[in-house]
Amino acid sequence: MKKTILTIGRQYGSGGHEIGQRIAERLGYPLYDKDKLLELAKESGSYEEVKSFYQEKPVDSLLYAIAMNTLTQGMEKKPFQEIKRIVEKEPCVLIGRCGNYITGGKVEALRVFIHADKDFRAQRIAKTESITLEKAAKRIVETDKARASFYRFYTGEEWDRASNYDLVLNSSVFGIDRCVEIILNSMTK
Repeated sequence: MKKTILTIGRQYGSGGHEIGQRIAERLGYPLYDKDKLLELAKESGSYEEVKSFYQEKPVDSLLYAIAMNTLTQGMEKKPFQEIKRIVEKEPCVLIGRCGNYITGGKVEALRVFIHADKDFRAQRIAKTESITLEKAAKRIVETDKARASFYRFYTGEEWDRASNYDLVLNSSVFGIDRCVEIILNSMTK
């Protein structure tokens, strides 16, 4: 069956967002990333209800997690419901936002995780953000930790566990272009 929904989870600096953009352009699919989903939430008037989800605040302490759970019991379902509504109405590419979890069980979805070696990632980040390799390496650790914490808070699962995805690619081995081709080929099978 042809896949019409592509979700991409990714390590910071692995090129997952770029891969998703290229695939969306090639297929003529809309791309839903944090910024686009945030814009749609603001337009629909639901932003205030789901802003902690879109701000992707890391959950570093047990007390914070307990407080958030008490204050927002059931609120995690609201952004999930909105994203489900968006991805079910048309073929699309969804970057991050627990997309693999939200689309779990859908045969028309291909859930991908992009990872890469730290040196590859640090070089990409240093170049794109015009920072030193040391600062890039620090951001990698911070961002990946925040993503893992965010994902665990909303899903109860591990963000980078291969079994949570249909396809896991190392962009430092295959390169960005080859990852795009592998994913496109996987979507038509």
